[in-house]
Amino acid sequence: MKELRRGRMIHDAEAGRVGPFEFITDVRLAGNGSVAWIVTAQPIDVALKPYAMPIDYLHFYEVRKADQVGQTLLDGGRDIAPGSLRLRDTVVYWRRAGRLRAALLN
Repeated sequence: MKELRRGRMIHDAEAGRVGPFEFITDVRLAGNGSVAWIVTAQPIDVALKPYAMPIDYLHFYEVRKADQVGQTLLDGGRDIAPGSLRLRDTVVYWRRAGRLRAALLN
């Protein structure tokens, strides 16, 4: 992350790739240059499963961050609420199964 006002590098972290069947639902950028996001993976192989269950049709969500430490997977599951990502200072919040979760952005 580069500070554009002074042209100095704050940190350099690989944000990773989003695959062809993954979509970003939320992005939050902290003042220190760290970023957090929620990505969803759409199920594409359900039709190939001989005994597909209703849960197989649900999207899978991941909460990720990129900061001075690097890229980190914070949480993952079908019960993460898309659109729930919030940021206060350098703490990012999201909802999973109706409960609030949090992580620090370094």
